[in-house]
Amino acid sequence: WFSPDLAKRYLHSERGLVEMSTALAFLAASCLGCRLLVRTRCDVPVWAGAMYGLFALAAIFVALEEVSYGQKLLQWESPGWFAQNNSKRETNLHNMMGNTPSNRLRQTATIGCPVICLVMPLVARFRRGRYQPEHWTFYLLPRMELATLAAITMLLSGLRRFRLLGEADIWEHLSEVRELVWGAVAICYVVILSRRLIGRSAAPTVTQPNHAQPGATACREAA
Repeated sequence: WFSPDLAKRYLHSERGLVEMSTALAFLAASCLGCRLLVRTRCDVPVWAGAMYGLFALAAIFVALEEVSYGQKLLQWESPGWFAQNNSKRETNLHNMMGNTPSNRLRQTATIGCPVICLVMPLVARFRRGRYQPEHWTFYLLPRMELATLAAITMLLSGLRRFRLLGEADIWEHLSEVRELVWGAVAICYVVILSRRLIGRSAAPTVTQPNHAQPGATACREAA
């Protein structure tokens, strides 16, 4: 608003602060997800470990897509097929087919973030047995720690959807800022699970639940 040209160049360009920070946020989330998978592999059910692995893969995919697999950093020319089929002539997948993958990913995050970080934890607060080691919420669901960030993403989505601020360029900028907040949510999510699960598995006095991953004792001995 106060210096639009400066903001566009250094904040909201393809190699601006917001775009690069988003990539770094998802890269950090992926690294933390890998750490969570390795540190809890003997102490969580197999399905939970699989979800941590999928989380890490999804986060690194988003990080690489944000920088077009290094093209935005090294500034190489897109191969011919990408140049012809990518809406921004970049080496990535989310801008293919008229930005259809990008739109689908945004729609998924727009709905999934408040559902996982706000709605489901709110419902879980009023139900018995949640966040106990025998229940799936213990391994996958945050409490209300991410409610504020989820609300911010909802606010940004609402501003963008109903165009409450005027200038056309603002909507693209808001979308980029929202992606950065999603990256912050991803980091905080895996940090919350890590504090819950790694601290628990590291405590020598904690008795592991009966439903723990089969072969957990052998896994620890091998580790």
